[in-house]
Amino acid sequence: MPAPILDDISHRRYNPLRGSWVLVSPHRTKRPWQGAQEGASKTTLPEYDPSCYLCPGNKRAQGDQNPKYESTFVFVNDYSAVKEEQAAYKEEDQNGSLSARLLRAESVTGKCYVITFAPSHNLTLADLTPAQILPVIHTWTQIYTAHLSPYSPLARVAAPTTLPPEGHETHRIAKPNAQYRYMQIFENKGAAMGCSNPHPHGQIWTTTGMPEEPGLELEQLQKYRREQGGLHLLVDYAQLESEKQERVVFANAAFLAVCPWWATWPFEVMILPRRHKRALVDFTDGERTELAEALAEVTRRYDNLFETQFPYSMGLHQAPLEGTEAEVEASHFHIHFYPPLLRSATVRKFLVGYEMMAEPQRDITPEQAAARLRNCGGELYRKRMDGVGSEVDGGATETNERMAETSGGISETNESIVETNGGVAETKGVMAEATGGKTETNEPTAETEGGTTETNEGIIETDGGMTEAAGGKTETNKPTTETKEGTTEMNGGITETSEGIIGTDGGMTETKGVMTEATGGKTETNEPTTEMKGGATERKEGTIETDGGMTEAAGGKTETNKPTTETKEGTTEMDGGITETSECIIGTDGGMTETKGVMAEATGGKTETNEPTAETEGGTTETNEGIIETDGGMTEAAGGKTETNKPTTDTKEGTTEMDGGIAEIK
Repeated sequence: MPAPILDDISHRRYNPLRGSWVLVSPHRTKRPWQGAQEGASKTTLPEYDPSCYLCPGNKRAQGDQNPKYESTFVFVNDYSAVKEEQAAYKEEDQNGSLSARLLRAESVTGKCYVITFAPSHNLTLADLTPAQILPVIHTWTQIYTAHLSPYSPLARVAAPTTLPPEGHETHRIAKPNAQYRYMQIFENKGAAMGCSNPHPHGQIWTTTGMPEEPGLELEQLQKYRREQGGLHLLVDYAQLESEKQERVVFANAAFLAVCPWWATWPFEVMILPRRHKRALVDFTDGERTELAEALAEVTRRYDNLFETQFPYSMGLHQAPLEGTEAEVEASHFHIHFYPPLLRSATVRKFLVGYEMMAEPQRDITPEQAAARLRNCGGELYRKRMDGVGSEVDGGATETNERMAETSGGISETNESIVETNGGVAETKGVMAEATGGKTETNEPTAETEGGTTETNEGIIETDGGMTEAAGGKTETNKPTTETKEGTTEMNGGITETSEGIIGTDGGMTETKGVMTEATGGKTETNEPTTEMKGGATERKEGTIETDGGMTEAAGGKTETNKPTTETKEGTTEMDGGITETSECIIGTDGGMTETKGVMAEATGGKTETNEPTAETEGGTTETNEGIIETDGGMTEAAGGKTETNKPTTDTKEGTTEMDGGIAEIK
């Protein structure tokens, strides 16, 4: 009988670095998510922030002033977790009492440093080139060398330190007055990981005691070396992963970045040197350059995965500052990345319940995670969007390549692209914004390939927005929407319109579908045809048909020219929600979570679309002759008027798709 495939069954995986296990449950990736979601960052940061205590030239909490540094900068943490000097502590000798056995403590002293990665306030490691990351690695190495015990085997190979580098606080980076046991270098990125300041920086803590995590790993590394005749666990593991390739995210001549076999976090990554390297001081200049490349690749792929500032905790594990020859020789340098994001930029993993009380558990397999990260290489998504958009933060607008935006007037765009990112959470496409006037778009063009945004002949397309209008008029003349491989997709933003406004405003993260909403008039559809292939919704010659929703009306009127409502096998029903209808309501109750698409909303006005086109092939939604079709979406109108004359939308491979929203018509 063949062995079962691990992707299909629950199983446990052994972590040889800790001597522990993790439970893997691949089938749980299909479960619906109704839990808490993180708010995606909507803030565009300035290059320099006068209130930031890490920016060059600014004063810090204790009154010290930062120099005008141009690369990295190191200083002693103003709020250190450990002190260099403190009163001595000694346990009382209680002759083997319960207190002596169970209430143990030991004194810990040390020094804590902060290292800025760059002078610019608005950058992260993902934004930096390998050449810009290289000074960070040099500074890590210099700090490590300055604290290294003169009796360590590493002291014989460590280059003489030039610490502190120029621009650093010389009197603060002096040799410590005590020998510390271990140095932990780490970075917390993002508010989700408790980062208190977005300026790119990390921390370096040195302590007299051996911390728990690197201590457990060191025990396992020594055990493997003893049992395997001097072989190194992580050297063997790097060779194995290099041969199998299924968990490799990135590789160069000196390093591998892998999603470990035993990973706990959904997109956990470990960077490993291919050859045995005990600590930073063992690397050649060429290897440091390749390490900088590996760090740039991993952090950029993280940000590209969900097109967000990807949060994580990152830490270096290496030989202790002070240790026996056996400890130092068994140590193997590696870097851990522990990111919390699970399904999207807003859904994160929590270590709770079973994981706190029993053992870690994960849903997505490391192999699946590695495959997704491998496909996220290339240019950083923020740089791809530069030149075709604008970033808005609190009313400030920066425009690149012709953005039209006005307040109280008319906004016209001709053959131009208007795109927003930043003030609007995760939005892409074409946006024109105005207040109190009229918005017209004449033959704007935006072209992209590879599943992003492709527009021709007046295309208006958004990935992450909502189109809303209140009290005005939105006109589109002969627009054509052409999308390939899922490009007509909204994910992460809201487009609001008021008296002709087509704009953006934060929320509505993770929405799919098409929504038409009006209040104060009448909704008419002329000869709409809806055709669904591969699904349960089909509408031809004005047919309106729903699958999985409820159509109810009481005491109102719905006018459609030649429309017919047909339901098959229980289509007038709602699964998982409540549908109330009054005055011709067609609706669902179940939330707008995880829906994608385009939403148009008007109150007291009129929305007209002349000869737009929509057609899909190879997916669940196919429309001809003015099809309006939704899969789990919302069409809403109350007392207003929405007219659509032979609209056409041309999409390929299932791009016009609504999944998981609310449908109401009043």
